[in-house]
Amino acid sequence: MMLLPRPSLAACVVLGIVRDTRGSALPHKDRFNHFPLSPYCALTWHLEGQLHLVTNDSEKAAPETGVALPRLMVSGPGSAPVTTWSPGQVLVLTVGFYPDVWEVLMGTSVAPLFDKHLAAADALPPDLVETLAPVFQAGTVGQRFARFEDEILPLWARRRPQSGLSPFWMRDWTQALATRAALSGTGRSLRQLQRRIKRQTGRTQRELSLLARNEELFARVMTDDAKPDYAGLAADSGFADQAHMGREVRRMTGMPPATILRLIATEESYWPYRLLGMRYV
Repeated sequence: MMLLPRPSLAACVVLGIVRDTRGSALPHKDRFNHFPLSPYCALTWHLEGQLHLVTNDSEKAAPETGVALPRLMVSGPGSAPVTTWSPGQVLVLTVGFYPDVWEVLMGTSVAPLFDKHLAAADALPPDLVETLAPVFQAGTVGQRFARFEDEILPLWARRRPQSGLSPFWMRDWTQALATRAALSGTGRSLRQLQRRIKRQTGRTQRELSLLARNEELFARVMTDDAKPDYAGLAADSGFADQAHMGREVRRMTGMPPATILRLIATEESYWPYRLLGMRYV
């Protein structure tokens, strides 16, 4: 399930995701959660149940030995896909932000968050942690999300820049980021611009372009019921050709396009990828 924020909150929130397995007796393999490589910062409330981070083959075989994730968690942009596992039923709410919006809204640098999943108390000022706590109060998921909106909107109203809404598509965001980098600071050389982008996002402009192309690729696949035309998908999503798409998808997911698309279509644990299609319908 995906929660789309109110128009007023769409200026800072990229997406809101709910994972609710209560009432579902999922087998062991379906309690894994495979997330794609992401440029976003995120807040995650583990409202019910527990999740463990799975980082290696040993933990894949015994996922209960992976690190137990904190109830209120802050995650930064990642350099690899992320896998988690739950020993039982869960109710989880995640809200995602672009890194530049995160820095404005939270008043903290993104750099210490790269590839990290931290307790909010270890990553945010105490007053912000207190602001986010009401989401844990009883109620429906919609009511809990509304509490988050009610708490965060006044903060965003005070801190938001004058540049308007965050772009919907990642490609538009990366282009806007490059434009702002070119207009800020004293240096105008290509290397200086690239350093500004890397400092703010943890990635080079080339890596961000890769993520944007993959976003469009998965969005197109998830919204098209026809058998994939890989050459056409490569062209439409901005890749040089089908071979280029194959290399880039493998970099992002660890698998070739045909394999990851089959898993998305057939395996419950790849539900985060299917949400890309829901977002762009």
